[in-house]
Amino acid sequence: MAKALRGSSSNTLSANSAIPAQLGYRMPAEWEPHAATWLAWPHYKLDWPGKFEPIQWVFAEIIRYLSRNERVELIVKDAVAEKLARKTLQRAHALNENVRFHRWPTDRVWTRDSGCAFVWPRGADTPVRERSGLTAVKWQFNAWAKYPNWKRDVKIGSLMADAVGANEIAVARKNLDSMIAGVGDVEAILGIHAQPLGAIEFARSISRMTKSNNKTS
Repeated sequence: MAKALRGSSSNTLSANSAIPAQLGYRMPAEWEPHAATWLAWPHYKLDWPGKFEPIQWVFAEIIRYLSRNERVELIVKDAVAEKLARKTLQRAHALNENVRFHRWPTDRVWTRDSGCAFVWPRGADTPVRERSGLTAVKWQFNAWAKYPNWKRDVKIGSLMADAVGANEIAVARKNLDSMIAGVGDVEAILGIHAQPLGAIEFARSISRMTKSNNKTS
């Protein structure tokens, strides 16, 4: 079970207290070795008006490529969603032992935003080989202060931390520029044990696939 670092003032993070870097943690670069990628299976149709059906196949294609070389931690909102995901992945030749399902209720699927960010002690070996220092930064997600349906997603970060046995640091806001030092690209895929794939990375993946299809057609 994840250990939430909330027992003392030195380990309790807020907008006015220590940042993870001051506690001895660093955000690994996106090119460093990692063990898995976190994704959530799409289900909220209003995020893709008129395009929801093909979106599921795009996710299946992303998972097919990722699972060739690494584990995919796939969040599904319930048993029905898991059944649909398994069926779609099987038809896309993407269902294999590298895909691990987590049945957790969600509002949306942008794990880069709602999920935790995995950090690692400065100077330690990569958690791909050594996991004892893996820590999850749990953000206070509020759906970008734009949407009312976020109360399920706000729990995802802690569930992710629990799933991998990571310590948890709770913070009051998600501000990559000020909360974590040493990250050059705030759009980088977050984490090293697992990299949550969010809206930006998802859009880039679709763009790359579209360009590839145009070249081969």
